[in-house]
Amino acid sequence: MKIIFDLDGTLIDVSDRHYAVYREVSDELRGIALEKQAYWDLKKENAQWPKLLEYSKIPQANLADFMNLFIGKIEQPKYLKKDKLFPATKKVLSSLSNHELYLLSLRRSAQTLLDELE
Repeated sequence: MKIIFDLDGTLIDVSDRHYAVYREVSDELRGIALEKQAYWDLKKENAQWPKLLEYSKIPQANLADFMNLFIGKIEQPKYLKKDKLFPATKKVLSSLSNHELYLLSLRRSAQTLLDELE
């Protein structure tokens, strides 16, 4: 059997990385970052960036700046170090090792992805 796993959010917990980048970019744009739980509650409700910026007191006119900064930082090694395996990841992958396992990722940088997997 072939099994495909999405890396981010399925095998690794990216919540600390995403929140750290959001907080830093919000600070850079003189916004007021939400607390981590409030941020993730909105993300889980599928809130889009314009709504998150509104709650963060960042003008909608700064959406493009926010996105450019966020995308530019999200795969930097100092942030990727915040990712951690979910507790059962190794056990699950090990139990499925007799199948063909594939990893899916929408990362922009293949090299930083390989570095993180290493």
